[in-house]
Amino acid sequence: MRLASNIQATPATADADAGLPASRRLNLLLGEGAWRGDALHDQLPGVLKPIGIDVLRAQSARAAAQVAEQTRIHIAVIDISIPVDETHAVEAGQQVLQLLMRIPARPPVVVVRPPQPSQRASARLLSDALRGGAFAVLDRPLQLEAVLEVLRRVVQRHYAGMWRAG
Repeated sequence: MRLASNIQATPATADADAGLPASRRLNLLLGEGAWRGDALHDQLPGVLKPIGIDVLRAQSARAAAQVAEQTRIHIAVIDISIPVDETHAVEAGQQVLQLLMRIPARPPVVVVRPPQPSQRASARLLSDALRGGAFAVLDRPLQLEAVLEVLRRVVQRHYAGMWRAG
């Protein structure tokens, strides 16, 4: 996997320099939306764990907020169609993005969006997400290589290509 080959495990002192606690792995918040049933959704935690990334799943905006309050999030992958909570199907991805942008240790956020009905709608959602602070926007259905490449870029830019992988 290219992500694993381009990232170096580092000694604990370098972790502190990169903004990561020495004793912790990199935490990825996975805000799940309509792609919950996709094969990649179930594959991703198993693929990322061996390379030092713990996936913390949230099936709603409320759950994502709770995870962000309780755990330091280093990267967030948020589906724009994530519901407010388990009983309300209203999309709350933009609110989760705004919430993550306001926390003190602001993580880079990758937005996942469903297929758009038109080029105009696609451009508008892309523009809104990037203006809202998103690092990148990925389209569903997600491809594993595309996700890994974006995560590699996030780690390279925000964590100097290093974290404690283990």
